[in-house]
Amino acid sequence: MAITKQITAYEFLVRWNNGVLAGAHIRMLETISENGVVLSQKEGAAQPVSLAGELGFPIADVLSALQVTALTDLTTAQAAKAASDAALKTTQDALAVAEAKAVTLQAQIDAYTQATSNDPEGPTVDDLQIRLALNELGWRDAVEAAVAQSSQDIKDWWAKARNIKRRNWMVRAIGEALGKTDAELDGLWALAATK
Repeated sequence: MAITKQITAYEFLVRWNNGVLAGAHIRMLETISENGVVLSQKEGAAQPVSLAGELGFPIADVLSALQVTALTDLTTAQAAKAASDAALKTTQDALAVAEAKAVTLQAQIDAYTQATSNDPEGPTVDDLQIRLALNELGWRDAVEAAVAQSSQDIKDWWAKARNIKRRNWMVRAIGEALGKTDAELDGLWALAATK
């Protein structure tokens, strides 16, 4: 068990008289520690500082103590900066991995988009997606009414189809019955794809 005593500059007081340096005092701090744990601290009495060769605590010693404190603070700051730099590097590495994953996902999306754009019946959504999109647009009741007025093939398709292609002839027939444009139906499919 190592007990250490350290004396460091604690307070440096300077007095001025009409803009002229009139005197200075320093107070030291005595710290008693055991294995790095502070056991006690005691402030010393103010000691006069020798500014121009007078009796008292020499200014060079005060500056040396202040420099030691500054160097200690610098070392602590450098260690904190190194830790911060390491954390930044870790974050940058994680960001690079996430960006690479985003590029891969975008390539997959682009490949899917290309594949569906080559499909003569267009992109596919499932029956739940299309119904949720119709609800959001407020078109569901009108579609249900148009289906009810349509052929048995369209009624069966609407009731049983699980995957619905954008350019299927039945979609076109219902769209025409509702007076919807191709752009509006494309928008419906784009919305459904988000569900």
